[in-house]
Amino acid sequence: MHSLAGTVLIDPQQKRLAKLSGQIVNRVEFGWGVFGHIDEGGTIEIGRVQAGPSQWKTALLNIQLSGRLVFFKTIDQRTYETRSKFRAVSGELSLVEASQLLAR
Repeated sequence: MHSLAGTVLIDPQQKRLAKLSGQIVNRVEFGWGVFGHIDEGGTIEIGRVQAGPSQWKTALLNIQLSGRLVFFKTIDQRTYETRSKFRAVSGELSLVEASQLLAR
């Protein structure tokens, strides 16, 4: 029985991961459910883009999971982040300059 169905896309020229997506199709149990479980229906999606000649960066992170840990702790992970406009900066950038760049 499979617990995960998904897709993996590779950029053939760069031989790099471009996209990873999956859905939990069956409940996943840890220690026969005693230590916890992740509910079916959860999804994970990661998208990566080329940011430089040999650099790839995560541009999309989408995680939607729920479950329970050791009887009491509920897991409810909902994360959606997008990132864009990647650009190279000087290797000699100071912390103050980096802070100012991020504030813009």
